[in-house]
Amino acid sequence: MNRTFFLVCVVSLFATLPLCGQSAKDLLRAAREAEQKSTEKAIDIYRKIIADHGADTQASAKAHLGLGICLARQQKRAEAEAAIEKALALCPGRPDFRVLANVTRFRLREGRHQAHRIEVDRHGRARLVTEMSERNVSKNEQRFFKIHSAKGTLISVKDAEGRPVSFLWQKRENGIEYTLKLNDPVPPAGKARFETTWEMDGLVLRKGDKLLYQFTRPMLGQDTLYEHVLRLPAGATTDQITPKPALTRSTDEGRIMIWQKALAAAEPFEVRVEFVIPQLDVFGLAVPDYMEVINKQSNVITIDAEGKAIAQADIVERNNGRVPISRISFSAGQRAKLLKVRDQDENLLVFVATPIDERTIYMVALRTPIPPGEERTIQSFYEVKDLVRQDGDMWVYRYRHSPGPETLYSHTLRLPPDAVVVDMTPPADDVALDEGVQTLSWTNVIPRAAHFDCTVRYRLPEGK
Repeated sequence: MNRTFFLVCVVSLFATLPLCGQSAKDLLRAAREAEQKSTEKAIDIYRKIIADHGADTQASAKAHLGLGICLARQQKRAEAEAAIEKALALCPGRPDFRVLANVTRFRLREGRHQAHRIEVDRHGRARLVTEMSERNVSKNEQRFFKIHSAKGTLISVKDAEGRPVSFLWQKRENGIEYTLKLNDPVPPAGKARFETTWEMDGLVLRKGDKLLYQFTRPMLGQDTLYEHVLRLPAGATTDQITPKPALTRSTDEGRIMIWQKALAAAEPFEVRVEFVIPQLDVFGLAVPDYMEVINKQSNVITIDAEGKAIAQADIVERNNGRVPISRISFSAGQRAKLLKVRDQDENLLVFVATPIDERTIYMVALRTPIPPGEERTIQSFYEVKDLVRQDGDMWVYRYRHSPGPETLYSHTLRLPPDAVVVDMTPPADDVALDEGVQTLSWTNVIPRAAHFDCTVRYRLPEGK
């Protein structure tokens, strides 16, 4: 989705906390229920608890923290911070208060915010719920707004009052364009706020007898305060969560996890959670198998007698969305320079290089778009510096590569003619002669954020 989303997710964390007074307990419950429908009403109730039950330290602290959350939702930074500080002062020994305070403060930080909230139902279906805003830049009142998506299908829209918003859609070359008809016109320079719900395919996969949720945020060229919220069905158990969430909580509504991170320009972010839904037969679900959609990548490195290295990378690009993909992107460090790109029919493809910090992003235009559910193999050729160094009469090849997401990775090294291998780490899975050239190959599944690392030492005949 090519739009910044602003989201404040209010998590009800107080249901299991001890309360001293029955009337305060009833008011806290009413405030939590009001948060789902009217922030203003919830604020009024929290203020009443603070005014009428100030002697109840626990209830007052919870009310101040709830008030801070609601004020943060309205972006009233100073008031929200004051309410949070009061809650922490009343109950300084509550680590759960501190965690929720930190999550709320992240949302109040100055800067460009982006958030995604994913809800997984009991059948493993994933939906993306976002809060969006559009500004009326025209000189007249405006009721129609357009949004665009290259992934996902828009299934519902609600305005700030919770009323359904009607919309039409039209398929475009690079995705689907939706036209929203708001219930109330937006004045010039005004903002329209609405909540959108999208059905997302490919976020939940079957991995053995478990389900795997994996989400990769597209890299953007701007610093971003990013938040990711995942809600699993009630009773779901989790395993192998990466990275560690800023907050995890089980409620009657489900298991909620929140990740927050300040991302630098072009910094990737990926979430992976293995989980089990009680009383669910994962083998009967209409979700893809993980091994069928796992990333696949292979690199072939050819070394000449002078130590010059040319890398050929074969990447399988799969379209898990609902619209054709007409562009893909590569990323390379300072030592690698992209020379050319070819598609599966060996057509040369046009690309644009954009340096960002210490990396270069290459945007490649495909001659033939990849239809939904299909995949293509794209070949890229790089000149890579400093892969080989000479140490006396010995040549030393060192290669280290991180594919990013979990990847079925193959690495092949083609040595100069007549090269004699002295040692290698780790041992190659296969050693062969290919047209008189000694070839070493390794194949393995590289976990997320892990590296493939190999070292080969070899000698060349004298005079070469």
